[in-house]
Parts: sequence; structure tokens; C-alpha cells
Amino acid sequence: MLRTVANSFIKFYDDCNDSVLNLKEFLSQQYDDKSPLPADKLKVKYSENNSEVISVMREAIFKNMYLNSEFPEEVNRKDFEAFCELLRKTVDETNDVGDNEMAQLTLMLHLTKSSSSDSNIFFSRIISRINTIKVFSAENDDAFFKSVRKLNADLFSVVSSIKDNGQIHEISCSVVQKLTRKSIDFNFGEVNVKFFASNIDILNGFAGHQTIYISLDRLKYIYEMKKKEESVFIVVLECIRIIQHELTHVLLR
Repeated sequence: MLRTVANSFIKFYDDCNDSVLNLKEFLSQQYDDKSPLPADKLKVKYSENNSEVISVMREAIFKNMYLNSEFPEEVNRKDFEAFCELLRKTVDETNDVGDNEMAQLTLMLHLTKSSSSDSNIFFSRIISRINTIKVFSAENDDAFFKSVRKLNADLFSVVSSIKDNGQIHEISCSVVQKLTRKSIDFNFGEVNVKFFASNIDILNGFAGHQTIYISLDRLKYIYEMKKKEESVFIVVLECIRIIQHELTHVLLR
């Protein structure tokens, strides 16, 4: 059944003439009465080749929806337009998936496992804007440097200082080891930190495999909300907080 649910959803979406998608009906058709019973989430094995990773991520998103009792049973068709377009872009495994699509799939993968007190609004607010996530190429992206200069903060130095700080590594590993009761052998130097822009105002950041994504819009919002003499310091603290928070997620995985 792997590699079929995401493609089936595209057809289901295209064939729907209503303004509402009945997700429960679609997911039940895909998973109910299947053998073996889909009791567990799909594991994404990042050691596989990139095309296989993308394929499993696409399918795991729908498995998460099915298993998540808080995921809406019905959604506005319009809210899933951007997500369906993402599925179309990643349907061909022979195509290289760019940074934007990988970030969008990563967020969808973790979002569909989430819970919220107001799930309909929460999920639709993010999914409907999933295509607005644009990852900056920090080394050569003029738009990125222009945004960073507005913050008057050296975000690259912040990232480097955390990745090189042995005390932070030790504390992080110690906390996760106590939670999981497993030994951790982790190379912090291999973690990539990427900044992105989006229209998802409630999104601070998220984490994928060996990658942390930080919302530059969130940092800009904080910068503009604070007094000028405090703004740079607060932005740096928020950047550190997001990295540390998401780094814990990377370790837990």
C-alpha cells in the first residue's frame, strides 16, 4: 500500500465537487480492514536514498491523519489546495525535491501528529499556507541578508556558538537520556540550521532529520515589537530558545 495513499488523495481531491473534503471517509477507505492493521505510525528511515525518504514521508502524513483522533474529519477543500499541490510536486521520485518542498513535507509530517484545543482552526491555518514556506539559502540569498540586516543581529554567530558549545550539548544529551533511558551518541556539528519565511504567523520553527528550521518572520516580529535598545538582545535570546527547543526534538528522534 506504500506510495499509493498520497496519489489516491490527489484523485480524491480532484474528483471532489463539494467545498468540503470528507477526510474520514477517504482515510477509512484507505486503511480500514487492511491487513496488517495500521496500528503504528510509519517510520521514516533517513538512511534510505532521498527518493525513498520522500515517498515514505508522503505516506506517513496520511497515516498520521488516520491515527490522530484530533485531526478534523472534514475540512474545507480550499484549505487543502496548497497541500495537494505539494503532493503533485513530489509525486515523481525521479525529480529532485528542493529545500522548500522538503521543509513543507517535514512540517506536514509533524503537524499531522499534533493536537490542539481548537483543531479545525489550528490545522487549517497551517495547512492552507504550507506552500508559503520558503527556505533561505543563507550563503547567497540577497533577500536573506537584507532581512537579517534589518534585525541588526548576527544570526550566523548565534547558530555557530550553540553548535560549538560543549556545555549545551552535554546538558541536552543528559536531559534526553534521562527521559528515554537510552545512551546518546550525537554529533551536533552535523545539524543544519536553516531560516525560512512564511505566512504562518503562529510558527516559530520546527525540526526535521538533522535540520532545524527557524522562522525569520517570527524574529522580525519580535524585533519590531520591542524597544530598539532591547530588540537585538531579545531576538538573539529567541533564536537561541528556538534552536534549543528544536534541537531537543532532533535528539529525541
